[in-house]
Amino acid sequence: LCLLMDSRLCGNAVFRRSLNRSVFMNEFHMSAFHGSPLPFLELSPRTAGKFRDFTQACPIIIDKVCPSFFTVTYEEYSSKRKEVCGEPSTETLQLPASILTSGSDRMNQDVLVVDFAMFEQHSDQADNAYRLFLLLILLLWFIAMFEEYRTIIHWWRVLLGTPIDVTILEAQTDEERTVSMKDFTLCYRCLNIVFNLLPRTCIAIAILFFGARYLVLSQSYEELTMNSLALTFLVTIDEMIFVAFVSTKRREWLGNANPLEVKIHRGSDTMIACLLSECLLVPMLFITVIAYMSYEYNRTWGKDDVEEAFRCICQVSGQRCMAAQVVGGYPTVDDASAHDGEQ
Repeated sequence: LCLLMDSRLCGNAVFRRSLNRSVFMNEFHMSAFHGSPLPFLELSPRTAGKFRDFTQACPIIIDKVCPSFFTVTYEEYSSKRKEVCGEPSTETLQLPASILTSGSDRMNQDVLVVDFAMFEQHSDQADNAYRLFLLLILLLWFIAMFEEYRTIIHWWRVLLGTPIDVTILEAQTDEERTVSMKDFTLCYRCLNIVFNLLPRTCIAIAILFFGARYLVLSQSYEELTMNSLALTFLVTIDEMIFVAFVSTKRREWLGNANPLEVKIHRGSDTMIACLLSECLLVPMLFITVIAYMSYEYNRTWGKDDVEEAFRCICQVSGQRCMAAQVVGGYPTVDDASAHDGEQ
């Protein structure tokens, strides 16, 4: 019982069939002891030695008996656990009549079961509805970044290709001149690649990865929605800088400019057309996002492992929780409820 560390989990232990009054007292009766345990009598003299409810003894054992058996380290761990797990939410569940073997058991059929805030938060993230919502947000994030990748690929094609003679800007007034392009100088190509295109490519890849990671680390629907809006703002920063620092006249020139063109290269153009075709992009998008989500949930200390860790720390339950195995009963409250429903 000392493994529970929190007397508010006594109802959870009872509902999970870890112990009840009859089982608890049978251990004493088999050892030729009758009546209530002495520590219980001493710490709860008003009961007059009547041990009617296990949930009545459990808080006394955890709050008063256990600290006297263990060192200050036990109290430290217990305090830290309460800080980490947060406040509990309480509900009343009813034990099935089939396990109530005495009148005292039947008088205490209703038990209080608690779920702590941090466990509930991580448990919600393991829910299928949250997974589906996260999948949708990640799909939208990847789609938003695909537009940037299209632009980057086209720029690589232009700067590494052979330009053709094209009119970039038609003169509209006598004060303006028609701008034409015939070729790039090697210096212009290198400067543009080193100081513009290569950093832009690296930034786009980093933003895609860290943006997806930022979304996956969200811990609630509200946080996930706010984080997605923050990433949308991040993607539009370059446009904000352009509008803020480039003069109106220069923006008009750039808006009226024709796109740069290069000579056709069958191999390069065929490969780019295949890479950017919707037949390849759509399946690749879904496969990438689903694979990334699966990795984040199933990796070591991923979302599933963290949820199970908080279930063990806060609820002392779970299939792989050693404390829950020692306490006994069903692994979780939900497993006990499902068993009752089948009956």
